Amino acid sequence: MRLFTFVFLIGLFEMGLIGCGSMNYQLGNDHLFTDAISTVHVPMVRCDCTYRSGMSEQLTEAITKEIEKRTPYKVVGSPSDADTTLVVRLVSESKTPLVRTGDNQARQIASGMQVEVSVYDRGATEPRQISHLPIPYQTFDRSQILLPEAGQTISTAQLRDMERMASDIVSVLETPW
Repeated sequence: MRLFTFVFLIGLFEMGLIGCGSMNYQLGNDHLFTDAISTVHVPMVRCDCTYRSGMSEQLTEAITKEIEKRTPYKVVGSPSDADTTLVVRLVSESKTPLVRTGDNQARQIASGMQVEVSVYDRGATEPRQISHLPIPYQTFDRSQILLPEAGQTISTAQLRDMERMASDIVSVLETPW
């Protein structure tokens, strides 16, 4: 029985190798992104909706780190040096108490933000189509529940939102299947 199982597993492994070789499958994270782009410019996130200081800078930094971490692209400082430009605008951010205590203190708070993302190729005046969507930009929403009684702050919730939002935004650069 063990010999049969061993031979069966070896056969499955060989079929997998033959199948992957003939179907031109590619492995690794680098193959999710096009080879036509090697550099990306990320201007400072525009933020017209909040007076909280540092949100634009934090989200821009999170996006830049995510691009460097997940993609084969290099982030450059000048749009003239970049193959593509990733423009992000913070449309809204909110903080809403969900549950209150008897003395009107917030027990649970929902923190959220919404951004619009556009991708411009070098020298283009119009954004290129993102994924399979017919619109030139894509909107992302993120929300986070925080518990002040457990010691969480709005800053930690927003930082988590920004990290997850940056991951969603960088996904826009992936090649559609």
